[in-house]
Amino acid sequence: MANRLSIKQCQDHHQVIQEAESTQVIRDVLEKPSDFLSRVRRFSPAVILAIIYGKRGPTWESKEVQDIYQVMQAWSRIMETGNTPPVDIFPILKYLPNFLSPWRQRALKLSNMMFTSYHGLVQEVRDRRANGIKRESLMDKILDDQEAPGFDKSNALSEDKLAFLGGVLMEGGSDTVLSSDYLTY
Repeated sequence: MANRLSIKQCQDHHQVIQEAESTQVIRDVLEKPSDFLSRVRRFSPAVILAIIYGKRGPTWESKEVQDIYQVMQAWSRIMETGNTPPVDIFPILKYLPNFLSPWRQRALKLSNMMFTSYHGLVQEVRDRRANGIKRESLMDKILDDQEAPGFDKSNALSEDKLAFLGGVLMEGGSDTVLSSDYLTY
């Protein structure tokens, strides 16, 4: 899988996606300069969605773009100092009732958000492929490999692993690109 995200792949395939999405950002900013920040924030998840799932996030309001940001914001809130107790260090905290452990509800909500979003994106790729449409996305390539004759099915990624692989890459890519965007703009 590492060769699917190699420097050569980036030069050959991903650069075109970045250029197209950059062009879209420029167009959007020219059309509505007052909404500059959301136009720039759309860029990174749009690029990552195209690379991982072969799908665009054409507007800031796109469901997929909003889902990425909601997951990242919820994750950031959970990871803030003091928001989650050190349950690994003090295992007795696991036994507190729910009304005394609000972090548990936040974690469950985040888990559900991630599960729904990540599995939904993989299912969209599967549905698209079932209609005969294959793209040059990471998910398509993984599914091609897993469906190839001679592939040892015991090495196939489970639905959860496939979903969370794509989701974690999407979050990491969006967050990394977004951080550099903020420094650039």
